[in-house]
Amino acid sequence: MSAINALEKVQRTDTLTVQTYSEIKKLLMTGKLQPGEKLTGRQIAKAMNVSLTPSREAIGRLVAEGALTPGINQGAFVTRLTCEMFKEISECRVLLEGQLAYHSISNFRDEDTKKIKKTVEKMEDEKNKSNYSELLHLNTEFHFKIYNIANMPIMLSIVESLWLKIGPTLNLLRPFYQESNHGIDFHKNFIHYLEKNDPSRAKKAIIQDISLATKRISKLLKNRK
Repeated sequence: MSAINALEKVQRTDTLTVQTYSEIKKLLMTGKLQPGEKLTGRQIAKAMNVSLTPSREAIGRLVAEGALTPGINQGAFVTRLTCEMFKEISECRVLLEGQLAYHSISNFRDEDTKKIKKTVEKMEDEKNKSNYSELLHLNTEFHFKIYNIANMPIMLSIVESLWLKIGPTLNLLRPFYQESNHGIDFHKNFIHYLEKNDPSRAKKAIIQDISLATKRISKLLKNRK
């Protein structure tokens, strides 16, 4: 069953196109959609209880942003990244997400720290239950809790555009999560240095997290050529 069926029905507040776009964007960023998966306007319209127009407009916007690749009959496919594309995006992530992590430290409140700890606890629970779809969702949640707290909206917007493209490919991390705790351990390291008020080491923990995932996924993408 496609994750499109999990799209939430729209609320009549923002424009229908904006809401439809936001919901598909969420699925892409959290790895709910697979590389190469086909999306159609009719499929999205039915799932979200909207007409074809906002569905097709949302697809068009995501095609323009490179997250989707145009298909026939106004449908589209989730973009398949080459190894070279993936590495380039990852290099951008290291630069930008490292900076966001660094600048977030001084903005964290006790409440924020409790929430991010809870997210990591949930990740461990989902890993133990082998629920890797939810684990990837929580991974996205962890990162963007940090980046939003940094309060750097221009940089955050760029990072969101990178995750739009890279989110589906992060599905390749599932075997890695099965055999290792390294990804979650780097998240714990971030929290440790957050509590020590050490932005440089907190930044390093995020960079290590991205770099290890890049190494694993790049190897898999090479083998698929």
